[in-house]
Amino acid sequence: MSDPAPDRPAPGPAARGPVQPRERSLAPDLARGAALLFIALANSPLFLWGQEIGLRGKLAGGSLADRVVNFALLTFVDGRAYPMFAFLFGYGMVQLAGRQEAAGVDRAATRRVLMRRNGWLVAFGAVHGLLLFSGDILGPYGVCGLLITAFLLFSREGSLRVVVWIWMGVLAVGSLFSLVGLAVTLALMTEPGPAGATSFVLQSVSAPDYPASVVDRLIEWPASAVGLGVFLIPAVLTGVWAARHRLLDDPAAHRRTLVLVAVVGLGAAYLGGAPLGLAAAGAFPTDEAVAGSAFGLHYLTGLAAGPGYAALFGLVALWFEGRRAGTPAGSAPPAHQGVIGALAALGRRSLSGYLVQSVVWVALFSPYTLALGAQLGNAATAALAGATWLATVAAAWLLERYGRRAPAEVLLRRLAYGRPAPRPGG
Repeated sequence: MSDPAPDRPAPGPAARGPVQPRERSLAPDLARGAALLFIALANSPLFLWGQEIGLRGKLAGGSLADRVVNFALLTFVDGRAYPMFAFLFGYGMVQLAGRQEAAGVDRAATRRVLMRRNGWLVAFGAVHGLLLFSGDILGPYGVCGLLITAFLLFSREGSLRVVVWIWMGVLAVGSLFSLVGLAVTLALMTEPGPAGATSFVLQSVSAPDYPASVVDRLIEWPASAVGLGVFLIPAVLTGVWAARHRLLDDPAAHRRTLVLVAVVGLGAAYLGGAPLGLAAAGAFPTDEAVAGSAFGLHYLTGLAAGPGYAALFGLVALWFEGRRAGTPAGSAPPAHQGVIGALAALGRRSLSGYLVQSVVWVALFSPYTLALGAQLGNAATAALAGATWLATVAAAWLLERYGRRAPAEVLLRRLAYGRPAPRPGG
């Protein structure tokens, strides 16, 4: 008789599947749902064409309403929405890793799930960037996720803290230099001139037909993806750090921190965005040097809006949950009802909500479709963006009510986790 086979260590638990609705925290989903309004407001003007383009791709001049919209977008939205989504993306990676760990999954298996998920996100971004919108953000998020998973996600707290503090120092010093530069260039300006480098257009949005637009996006998307990726890595890392401290998972325990982050982050973002917003609204004359200095200040301070907006929505979630807790038993509405519930429902379907926006912009603005890009001004475009976002909120609310996921989320989960395991006896 042969010797018995040596004992082998039992394999660790397989990676668990995607998060269930009851496991989700309200604050991140609420923030994602609201952030999609900012994304719609920021991206839709980039599909305008055949008109004079001004600062950061916004139409120059226009009516009083158009100029007010320019100021509002550049002060509160542009360069501020993506950092917020990037912060939440980093936060979500830590949440995913934490749920795997709680299920007993080893670190190597967790890393594989994250790498696979982020790799597929890059693929989603490539398809989106080439077929619909070269300013795609999914690809850069995926690349950031791959890099952070490989090098920093499981690092010690001290290493991550050093990286975050370095970023904050660079942000503060860079913003100070940009502010000084803006003051100097304004003082030295002799006569107004064109904005120059801070005016940019996407050639693909004015392509005469769809195949030509795809060819243009083949050139535009790689450059845009690299630039956005470099811009957003610090915000993703800050989200990773915040998730380790559960700032949004337990907002009641971190109320003072959330208030401080919201006030400082949004205060810096708004003050830093106002000069470019005022310039775009025609409040004071500019030339290329002045516009460039204002753009630098706008760019750097926009990063502070990521944690700032996330903290603000964490406080809103805390207020909402406090109201529900104080409601007599049996009279509290279901979680999917009300404005907060609808926004959170969209946040749980943010990938689909984001992709739908690009489909709408191409269908409405392109020369080979309805060609509204050559007809609408800034104010009308903002109104259309708001209506599109509201439609996605309503659709997400309906899906939530009937317990359905959105299609892009279903596909990404299937690719990242595989088919769900069959139930015993099923």
